[in-house]
Amino acid sequence: MSKYNWDQIRTQVKAFRARTHASYPLHALATVKDFHIDGVHRKVYFLSNNQAIDGTLTRHLTLYQVDYHDIGSSCDDRSPLGSQQHPYIQALSKCPVLEWSPVFSQYLVPSESNIPVDAVFPSPSDVSSGLYPIESVAHYQVVEDQILFCSGNAVYLGTLGQIPILLQQQQNSSSATLTPPVMQQGSPSESPPSPNMNVPSPKHHATYTRQQNGSSNNNSSSNNTLGSTYNAFQYPVRNDAKLGGVNNNLIAFVRNRDIWVATTEGYEIQLTTSSLQRDDPTLSSGTSEHVMQEEFQRYTGYYWAPSSSSTHHHHPINRILYLETSEKNVDVVVIVKPKYGTAIHPEHNAAEPVRYPRAGTPNAVSDLQIVEFKSVIPETTTTIVRKRLWHGSIKDVFPWCEYIVRFGWLPDGQSVWAQILSRDQKHMAVLRVSCDQFITESEYQQSMQQYTTQFEILWEETSPIWINVADAFYFLQSSTSDCIEFIWHSEQSGFRHLYHVSKRSSTISSITQLTSGDWCVTDHPIYVDEQRHLVYFMARKDTPLESHLYVTHYHHHHDQLPISRLTRLGFSHSIAMDTSAGVFIDCFSSLHHTQTITLQQLEYHDNNQLPTVAEDRTALVFAIPNMKQEVPCWMVEENEHNLRSSPQVLATPTPPDNSEQQRRRHSSMSGSFEYWHALKSSHCDMYDADTQSVPAGEIFSFINSDGIRLYGYLYKPRYYEPGTSYPTILYIYGGPKTQMVTNDFRLARLQRYLMSVHFGFAVVVIDGRGSSDRGLAFESHIHRRLGTVEMNDQIEGLLHVHDAKVGAEATLDGRVVSVIDLDRVGITGWSYGGYLSLMGLAQRPDVFKMAIAGAPVTQWELYDSAYTERYLGLPETNRDGYKAGSVLHWVDRFPDSEHRLLIAHGLIDENVHFVNTEVLVSKLVKHNKPHYLQVYPTEKHGLRHASVNEHFETLSFFWFVNYL
Repeated sequence: MSKYNWDQIRTQVKAFRARTHASYPLHALATVKDFHIDGVHRKVYFLSNNQAIDGTLTRHLTLYQVDYHDIGSSCDDRSPLGSQQHPYIQALSKCPVLEWSPVFSQYLVPSESNIPVDAVFPSPSDVSSGLYPIESVAHYQVVEDQILFCSGNAVYLGTLGQIPILLQQQQNSSSATLTPPVMQQGSPSESPPSPNMNVPSPKHHATYTRQQNGSSNNNSSSNNTLGSTYNAFQYPVRNDAKLGGVNNNLIAFVRNRDIWVATTEGYEIQLTTSSLQRDDPTLSSGTSEHVMQEEFQRYTGYYWAPSSSSTHHHHPINRILYLETSEKNVDVVVIVKPKYGTAIHPEHNAAEPVRYPRAGTPNAVSDLQIVEFKSVIPETTTTIVRKRLWHGSIKDVFPWCEYIVRFGWLPDGQSVWAQILSRDQKHMAVLRVSCDQFITESEYQQSMQQYTTQFEILWEETSPIWINVADAFYFLQSSTSDCIEFIWHSEQSGFRHLYHVSKRSSTISSITQLTSGDWCVTDHPIYVDEQRHLVYFMARKDTPLESHLYVTHYHHHHDQLPISRLTRLGFSHSIAMDTSAGVFIDCFSSLHHTQTITLQQLEYHDNNQLPTVAEDRTALVFAIPNMKQEVPCWMVEENEHNLRSSPQVLATPTPPDNSEQQRRRHSSMSGSFEYWHALKSSHCDMYDADTQSVPAGEIFSFINSDGIRLYGYLYKPRYYEPGTSYPTILYIYGGPKTQMVTNDFRLARLQRYLMSVHFGFAVVVIDGRGSSDRGLAFESHIHRRLGTVEMNDQIEGLLHVHDAKVGAEATLDGRVVSVIDLDRVGITGWSYGGYLSLMGLAQRPDVFKMAIAGAPVTQWELYDSAYTERYLGLPETNRDGYKAGSVLHWVDRFPDSEHRLLIAHGLIDENVHFVNTEVLVSKLVKHNKPHYLQVYPTEKHGLRHASVNEHFETLSFFWFVNYL
């Protein structure tokens, strides 16, 4: 029988969440992201949460701005912070504070718009003026003084300092849609072409002629005809909207697998014809397929040409570089999304087929193309020219190419570049190709010359392990068309470092390594000051636990280039920068300090010295509050009632040899909160103290059996008593591309750790080999053997915490007992962490008493191609690795005792499909292994709904408290 019932656990979970949130200042709970620095007007723009009337944060984001025109060095008269604050935080608390203000709060719907605003938007704040409130901003783009932002399906435009307008979608005579000749009355997005239709080729020129007054005017060129088909009342989606064009006053976007462009007045033209190709219903233009987004973090499939380069024969030409992608041969996976379906009426469930390439199966195929059109919208006729590399595509010339992972325009706009990668991800090249080699199909057919497209290889490398794709690169302006200069990243030395490359046509590249050492430049964009020849980059040079901003020269004649750190040690940093203005935004935190955001300005020096931070011109983007703060009365009363009216729910510790009956107050930590140590017998809850107190974690390190230093966290339970060991939860991820143990403040993770502490558990987190930013040898420890080597580092870490008595305090008689009880260790994680939780219990049931696994991969043949093949290779080349790395291979070794295995999974998981859990449960049943399965029908790979999160937390701690 359970010691505690569901309602008791749920009450504690609810109370803990509310009181923990009340213990933090609002900025610690807020999202603050997407900074844009306008050095000309000395303003900074960013997205952050809207604040409700009661002072709480909403999920909606607002676009804010701060003005840093007149930052002085005068001190603020705010009260001093507590003495436990870090000295740097203490100093910053006296800096000037920049005042936030919304860039706008309303938008305008022009009177001539045909859109029924009341039907699709919030109630107007001022109907007579046509102004409506902006509910939320999902994405924004600033180009000179123009701003574009998106909210839901809507796109808004404006000039900074003025009220933005809703981008209209003009009806009938205002919209241009490519359709086959017999489809003049229907949109291609509504009806697929008939098999008998003569579908136009997407490679020809196309002349768009607008229908006037609804009359039919079927002027055509190269078989493409305009149909006036758009119904403004349907309000279709405009995905991935971007400002661009010769004058940066056009909006490109993706709709129904094609690229469109619109004017600020809402006139639209369809630029590509992927949706019209009846022989390939998967063809798309300007999009990125699943693995490109999920595994290579490229979320777009098109780019505007630089506006300064968009002239041709003295006439302005708008150009867009894009990928045309076919997923025709990619496997189809059907995901059933419950709406209001039941077992009686399953027809109400929505079955969504998605293209998902599993390991060893065909991937999408992409082709690089350019579309050109003159800036004559909305004149009567607009000519669209679509070009491709007819004399040899990338795949034709480089047959080993499987992925186009990055691409774009070079600064002069006369050439484009692409980074290509082989299927095994061990061969990579950066290519340059002139725009002159992109031609139309007609030009290709009329050409008498037969030649192969000339690609210039700018950078090429191979690796016996794999090649990580990253965003640490920059293409510099060039004074001549035959010379290209850029900064690229590579792990060819074993660690990711920066290289300066200069290359002239038909010559060997001149390469200078800019950084070196046993440390990593991190996967973040770099910033380059071309005037001063400086490159700014993020790296973990001083410690693998902290990310910092560094600067060095890239045109320097010394063998050893100097590197200078611009951010403070003791914190992890992320930055946004404007090199021309010499300004950067620094967002930093530590394990014991919530995020602080400052605006820093650089000072430049003579004699080629590297710049430094002008400390007297630092400003806070918000004030640093004391961590003691008023908790709303309603929250205190409600949660005190919940806490006091239900029994204390605590995991039972291992009895000490000699019980102490005292309460000790520990105040030696350097963090932002007071840290209470209390005996269970004292009945002292951390929220009953005179201040909101949050237990502080500590970072430990150890040398594993292979001589490698590893790092971890330890959190002691809230009622820690010296001389007592406690049941322990090991939170695990353990996979590549991630670090769990860093010196920063991440509330989502911290809350899970602190909830465990609240219920009386010790918490351990360890980054073993395979995690990121420790070098390729460290990360590639898992190469071709996923799931079979990761647990060794985790178990050795647990043994170290136990044997070295990490965090343990002496009893009154001087005895020191380990904080963690190795006989009562539970393991839990999500995604790859869920996978390793299963592997841990199956492989080492003697170490782990319980596993709670969320959304686990259970058989690697079911996961996507790019990720799986990078680390395991193709299935046919590593059958033993796939077999040993499958949870199904270990099913017979799961324990036979009950309450040791809990599996949770979202039914509509689009990343790790639910079939992974299905096949595992089938195997568990076949072997008659006890287990518990929790399905969340409305959830994808992450638990998005608050109620579901609360349920999973309640379920997890019901298990941990009662059975661990």
